[in-house]
Amino acid sequence: MADLTHPLPPVAVPDAERDDGASSWGRYPGHPQQRRRLWWPHDPVPWTSRGGVLPRGLGRSYGDSCLAHGGTLVDVTPCARLLALDTATGVLTAEAGASLGAIAAAVLPHGWYPPVVPGTRHVTLGGAIANDIHGKNHWSAGSFGCHVRSIELRRSDRDAPVRLVPGDPLFAATIGGIGLTGIIASATIALARVPGPGIVGRAHAFGSWDDYFAQAEETTRAHAHSVEWFAPGARGTVRGVFRRGDPASGPAHWNAEPSAWGVVPFDLPAAATSGPAIAAFNAVYFRASVRAARRPRLVPVWPFMHPLDGLGHVNRIYGRRGFLQYHFVVPRGADRTEVPAILAAIADRGMRVFLPVMKQFGPVASPGLLSFPLPGTSVALDFPWQGDRLFRLLDELDARVADCGGRVYIAKDARMSGEAFRRFYPRWEELERHRDPAIRSHFWQRVTR
Repeated sequence: MADLTHPLPPVAVPDAERDDGASSWGRYPGHPQQRRRLWWPHDPVPWTSRGGVLPRGLGRSYGDSCLAHGGTLVDVTPCARLLALDTATGVLTAEAGASLGAIAAAVLPHGWYPPVVPGTRHVTLGGAIANDIHGKNHWSAGSFGCHVRSIELRRSDRDAPVRLVPGDPLFAATIGGIGLTGIIASATIALARVPGPGIVGRAHAFGSWDDYFAQAEETTRAHAHSVEWFAPGARGTVRGVFRRGDPASGPAHWNAEPSAWGVVPFDLPAAATSGPAIAAFNAVYFRASVRAARRPRLVPVWPFMHPLDGLGHVNRIYGRRGFLQYHFVVPRGADRTEVPAILAAIADRGMRVFLPVMKQFGPVASPGLLSFPLPGTSVALDFPWQGDRLFRLLDELDARVADCGGRVYIAKDARMSGEAFRRFYPRWEELERHRDPAIRSHFWQRVTR
């Protein structure tokens, strides 16, 4: 057992990029709220704060699940120490404020890596559990909650922290419970064994939906990781690129914290995400990706897993009014018809979509009551602010996704109705029974009242 009781290396989000807690990463919505930092996991929590409390990590949630709406955000990011690592088995215990990037940097030299990582490394361990995040390897690894061995949870109705393990109803409520069951103090997870800090990256273009789904089947059989960028066209056409990756060894210096290759210095004007600008970006990106497909490349794990982390303040691309991400999954069987139909409906409305990506979800069941993944095709679409007509479109898409048995991701949502939420997540009342009475979020108030 390695003694890792020292603070983690300083590889979390730079102060210049920390959020102020007043809005989500997508910048919509925004609400005034108090903020209290916990410097140690067992510091006093202001449970009796007017408006309730809500745990807060690095602020990468896109919607309002991270907003207390007049209450007090409890910032856990100073509680970021690695407590223990079994280098033989890859079992890690860490405080909830530790970022996945910091964890990865600390465990990679020992041949381990977080089992599931999202598109950014700036996510806390507590946030990964609370949102039951998924990565580019869901068909083999499942969601993050599948790898959690225990959770130490603080609640307003308990004098001492409670230890949760799989099989405990409160454990299932906390996984994917968007912070509503209490404040996670620490957690123990099982890491994934890797041969080194490298990824053999491959890019393969596709030019139709039939081509996409055929390649998707091959990808899940033969590769460890994949994400698919695509550009939807008129009348339901599509073209895009599979970005596949498999763990590999690599130079030791790739363990180091990646350096930023740029920063968005200010909020860009609306023209940056206009229809012509997006079309031009898609054309350039597609041609560059096709050229990259000529041969496999050995690359560091960081840029493959987190390609946008090298660009600071990337959310400024969408301007001062921000964006909404619509992230949904359609079950296997319905995805071949419904995904193209949904994207065709968006194109028919003339709506602008930036950085659209797809992932394949496999059969590994998620342990949380409100976990998002299910076997099928996941689609994430960034919509620059486009007013009420965007909200009307997304309401219609909610109904369509629900009708085919799919769901929308809570961590990315800022506007779904209570009716839609209850269709997507019929076990929500079980979570409500386990919710800490002192904890409130704007999302939960919005969809359950």
